[in-house]
Amino acid sequence: MALVILATGVGGARAAPAEGPARTFQPIDLFALQYASDPQIRPDGGAIAYVRNAYDIMVDRAQRTIWLVDPTTGAQTPLGGAGSQSQPRWSPDGKRLAYVCGAEGEKPQLCVRWMATARPPVSSACPRRPGHWPGRRTDASSPFRCSSPMSR
Repeated sequence: MALVILATGVGGARAAPAEGPARTFQPIDLFALQYASDPQIRPDGGAIAYVRNAYDIMVDRAQRTIWLVDPTTGAQTPLGGAGSQSQPRWSPDGKRLAYVCGAEGEKPQLCVRWMATARPPVSSACPRRPGHWPGRRTDASSPFRCSSPMSR
């Protein structure tokens, strides 16, 4: 019996609870978060375009920009340009990248960037957001037609 009491008495030290984080998540921390969405692989596999979503504390809203990733090195570079950028899509030959771009309060535009040159993207103003046109008519008589800079 003394052996049982001794065995339980020796183990009287208890483990201390794990320490919590130095501080808890605060509402202001939301502006430090970023996430990736809409990854698009270039047809030859030489690059990946994706939308980086971050939050801008000065305007209290999400800011979307397109970034390019080199899959062999992992290097990431912004596509560049002002305003919001989203929905990147590669041309079938991978030489151009089309995307929706626009400044705050302006109508969205369809932009196309030739990747081999440093030329600024060609853009075309769309009367409505691409993909949300009534009837999705593409003929020349459509009042919602948006000329495509891919063909320029």
